[in-house]
Amino acid sequence: MLAERMTKNLTTPSIFSRKYGLLSKEEAEEDAKQIEEIAFTTTTQHFEKEPDEPSLTQEAAELLEPLRAPSSYTKICFSNRSFGLEAAQVAESILLSIKDQLKEVDWSDFVGGRPEAEALEVMTIFSCALEGCVLRYLNLSNNATGEKGVRAFQSLLKPQNNLE
Repeated sequence: MLAERMTKNLTTPSIFSRKYGLLSKEEAEEDAKQIEEIAFTTTTQHFEKEPDEPSLTQEAAELLEPLRAPSSYTKICFSNRSFGLEAAQVAESILLSIKDQLKEVDWSDFVGGRPEAEALEVMTIFSCALEGCVLRYLNLSNNATGEKGVRAFQSLLKPQNNLE
């Protein structure tokens, strides 16, 4: 899907194509596949070298600590932060404590680069933590959820009746 979008961008007239020119569909497809492969390889190597170390879990605890204090937060955004299993477990207790006041949740791209099994487990932890929460906004985009991901979010998604 990513390669298809890149191909379309590289073959469609735009401000950039006026300056740099358009590629043929074949050239764009080849370039897009190479870019996707390099990005995937780089991400995989990063997480193999630096999985959820204690420092990352500690960082999650420090970043989320303000949510433990009594508050009236109605929105949270964990977008573009890749949560591993240990960081998700840190977030779980905090989410449980504020779930009744939340109305808007942005979890877009919050398991990026994680192995499928770990990503699904993180999704399930987050979903179960907010089970019963009544939301009007929920963003789960860019998580490559597919059928398994939708099932992982089932306990959160199923009872939602007020999403806008």
